[in-house]
Amino acid sequence: MNHQVTAIRTEQWRRIVCECINRDPKLSKRQWCQENKIRYRSFMYWQRKFQLEELEKLNSNKPTLPAQPVSSDAPAFVDMTAQLETLLTEQASAEPQQENGTFVPELMIRIGSCQVYVSGSAQESTLEKVMRVLRNA
Repeated sequence: MNHQVTAIRTEQWRRIVCECINRDPKLSKRQWCQENKIRYRSFMYWQRKFQLEELEKLNSNKPTLPAQPVSSDAPAFVDMTAQLETLLTEQASAEPQQENGTFVPELMIRIGSCQVYVSGSAQESTLEKVMRVLRNA
């Protein structure tokens, strides 16, 4: 396939995936795809493809954290990139319908050396608390 056609198609799917991520939270991804006349399996393929691309970028730019003493009252953050990559690799080989119950991040927040992966089902109040802690870290 022509390189330009591939690039255009990829950008169209990137836009579709972004629109779905920003959908009304009352709608499931499957419902959103039905309403927008998008094949759910195709959507899941492209979403995984973009997630794996982002993980590869993160792994290639992964900063090493200096060892720092942690006080008992300080919040603890654990980098789960390796576990997440394994999960996404396993999920990529599974059927799209097996999305239930597995964590698929739709957003990664990086502040300094901290990374937080957020699913679309995260509650706004929880996300606000995490952001507050990260700002003060």
